[in-house]
Amino acid sequence: MLGGGWTIVEAMGVEPMELPWADARTITGAGIAIERGLDPLADNPGDPWQRVMNYPRPWLAFAALGFQPKHTWILAWGFFIAFFAGLVILRPLARDRTTSCMLLLGIFAPTTWLAIERANNDTLVFGILCATAYLIMRRPAIASLLIGLAAVLKIYPIAALAAHLRESPKKGLYYIAPLLGLFAVYAAMTWHDLVMIHAGTLKAPWIAYGIEIAPNMIAKNLQISESLLTKIALLSLLAVCVVAFGIRMHRRLGAPGSPFSLAAFRIGSAVYLGSFLIGSSFDYRLIFLILTIPQLVAWTRNTDGAISKFALSQLILVTLLQWSQSWRALLATSAGADRFGLVLDEALTWLCWVGFAVLIILTIPDWMVPKSRRGRAFTDHEWRRVGFARQPSA
Repeated sequence: MLGGGWTIVEAMGVEPMELPWADARTITGAGIAIERGLDPLADNPGDPWQRVMNYPRPWLAFAALGFQPKHTWILAWGFFIAFFAGLVILRPLARDRTTSCMLLLGIFAPTTWLAIERANNDTLVFGILCATAYLIMRRPAIASLLIGLAAVLKIYPIAALAAHLRESPKKGLYYIAPLLGLFAVYAAMTWHDLVMIHAGTLKAPWIAYGIEIAPNMIAKNLQISESLLTKIALLSLLAVCVVAFGIRMHRRLGAPGSPFSLAAFRIGSAVYLGSFLIGSSFDYRLIFLILTIPQLVAWTRNTDGAISKFALSQLILVTLLQWSQSWRALLATSAGADRFGLVLDEALTWLCWVGFAVLIILTIPDWMVPKSRRGRAFTDHEWRRVGFARQPSA
């Protein structure tokens, strides 16, 4: 990476850009636009590919600090340090060999290398949300500030508020309600910018996931209205949530592990669920699925066979998505198989959404369920065997 050679990463299926740190260049290029009196969200001549800066205006602080395209490497390495710090924070969750190996598979997956090669600022947000998961029970006020910071920088991290769900409604809502209200005000005040950002974000379905991709693919091949397909997709996902809530009224998913692992799971899964629904997100955002791995592994050891198998299938889905660029590159060597790989990858993203929706709804606290329909928790007799001591209720 230091020498500019990406041969091994390219062999994994990651396609490097002509210049490294491409996404960080949209931020440093904004310094040129500001000097010329231009709005980088509308015209960004400092970017090598003439892309607009498709991030909220707080990122213009770097332009105010004098950052220019020649300083891109500084910004990129700042992102990488934040990402590495996030991994260090997650290290205590690797309590056994299986969890460690699954985390390593996620950390060194093509999706991670895509984020690094592009120097995308999602790597910075990753570090922030890892710290949030660690602090959510220890210093909830600081965790809330971190969620607010991440949401101001990239919008979608507001989904991390799911980590504030507590057994006591007052404790959870005490942090969720104010932050959600402030975020709504921020979104309303910057709505015009958000529209510009959405319009200025490039589309690349072959390295992305999201609710708009499948309807677009089907509409092109079957001449069906894309808007109709999108509505059907939304209704289908809503039906999944309704069914999952129905299951929750009979059974509740316990959390063998720790409050830290459960908070990490809720953050990682909520980011995936939310970013899927906003339309389309590049695959480097799958780095947040790393946060879900320790809790998924713990659930595979649940004494309830159904939940154990479900968690295992979700863990396999996560790994397949993180490594999709590699196995799709192998499929592409066969005639016509590259299209099959793209369709298979898209199907896996939808299955992954369904899995996370079901699991996160099964973990919601009792106060979110009618008193008469609160189900008993799944039995978790294997706490000691998997290496965790029983934790008190949050």
